[in-house]
Amino acid sequence: MLQMVRTGDMNYKQALSNSMSISAGVPVQSSDVLRQSKTSIIVFTSLVCRAAIEGGLSPEEAYSLGDSYIQAAESAKSLDELSPPCNDDVR
Repeated sequence: MLQMVRTGDMNYKQALSNSMSISAGVPVQSSDVLRQSKTSIIVFTSLVCRAAIEGGLSPEEAYSLGDSYIQAAESAKSLDELSPPCNDDVR
C-alpha cells in the first residue's frame, strides 16, 4: 500500500479495502474502541504522508492533507463518523 503511494498508483482504493480485511489496524491496547480507531487512523495517516513525501509530494502538501484527515478523525464522536480515506476524493 505504501509503495503504491510512493509511486502514485491510483489503484490504492482496492489495496486499502483488501488491507482492511486483513488487519483491524494498529494494535493499540485500549478499552475505548473509538480512541483505538482514532489512534490507528493517525498512525496510518502518518505513514502515508511519509510515503507520499518519499514519492515526491511536497512536505507542505503532504502534511496539510494528513492534518486534515487527522483533525477529522479527532473530531469524530462515534465510529460511524470515522470513514476510511478511500471513501474520500483525491485532491
